[in-house]
Amino acid sequence: MARAALRPVSHEDRLSLVEHLDELRTRLIVGLVVFLGAFALCFWQNGVILDLMNRPLEKTAFKQSGSQDPFERAATFQGAQRKLYLQQAVASRALAQEERLSAETRRPPRRPPPGGP
Repeated sequence: MARAALRPVSHEDRLSLVEHLDELRTRLIVGLVVFLGAFALCFWQNGVILDLMNRPLEKTAFKQSGSQDPFERAATFQGAQRKLYLQQAVASRALAQEERLSAETRRPPRRPPPGGP
């Protein structure tokens, strides 16, 4: 089956169902090939793309100066919250471990049940 290249279809053209499906299939294949090509290019050059996109952020975001930008202030606050939460988690685990050890040392030795060997 000889297939014609992608041709423009005007509004006045009357196509059969098979011709419509053939046109759709051709356009889907072309779109998929273009998408995969763009994806492969971006995957190959991801470091360059990320550096290019992060360049403006390095100049402004997360500086120690008191920024009035609400998004930067919220990000700074959330970072401080996360750090405090992690410190609390470490401290509570250390205390729980210490209490578990001290409770085991305070526990009296087990006696065998009466009438046992």
